[in-house]
Amino acid sequence: MKNTGLKPLPLPWLYRQNSRRPKLRWPLDGPHRSLSWAIHGGGFRSLQELIWLQVRNSDLSLEVCPKALIVKELHESGAPNECLVFLTSAYLDFYQEVRMEEEGVEVVAIATTGLGNALRAGDPVSSGPASRTINLACLVNVRLSDNALLEALSIMTEAKTVAVLEAGVLSRQTGRPATGTGTDCQAIVCPERGVAEDYSGKHTRVGSLIGRASMEVIRLGVVAWNESTAEREELKSRSSLIENPYPRHKA
Repeated sequence: MKNTGLKPLPLPWLYRQNSRRPKLRWPLDGPHRSLSWAIHGGGFRSLQELIWLQVRNSDLSLEVCPKALIVKELHESGAPNECLVFLTSAYLDFYQEVRMEEEGVEVVAIATTGLGNALRAGDPVSSGPASRTINLACLVNVRLSDNALLEALSIMTEAKTVAVLEAGVLSRQTGRPATGTGTDCQAIVCPERGVAEDYSGKHTRVGSLIGRASMEVIRLGVVAWNESTAEREELKSRSSLIENPYPRHKA
């Protein structure tokens, strides 16, 4: 990276101590500005950390308030109040990270990818497990105005959709090409200090990097999801054969 006086962007780490719910924690170097629709820390916010909280479908029954579950987990793990939290049942060990830099502008994209809830925009309303989802965050090393944060978030959405479509993922409901999952969430994060960039579209360097990094990190996530799904299916098949070595005959 060129010597621009900007610090290299931080990276996340997995946290499992004293909790049955693993977390992917991404502490930031000082206060940052973010825009997201996350359950905890959504909207325009000042942040010190991003957290992916791994849950099971049974953790999110109709009787459970997701916000209360998050607050309890944050308290137990000593996380700062100024944080953003994603909920996911995707295995955090398979999270993907992509870092890109050009002319002093740097972007780090982090994503966990689950496709068990894959849907197409416009699919009929449905209910079911909503935690197997795509959670994507991009951190940039230049300050963005509120308008530029919003534009960056739209670029991330476009890039995620392209990655899912190009991977051939199908809607679990209609069988048509999926555009994501039913409960995807994204966050764009930038420093609070410095001269704000007013634009982050496709014609800008930061917008181009956000798009490329987002697309690549989701592409890698889809590959990891498909590989882990194939491994699980193989294990189920082997288990079935062990229980009944003669599969044509009922056990």
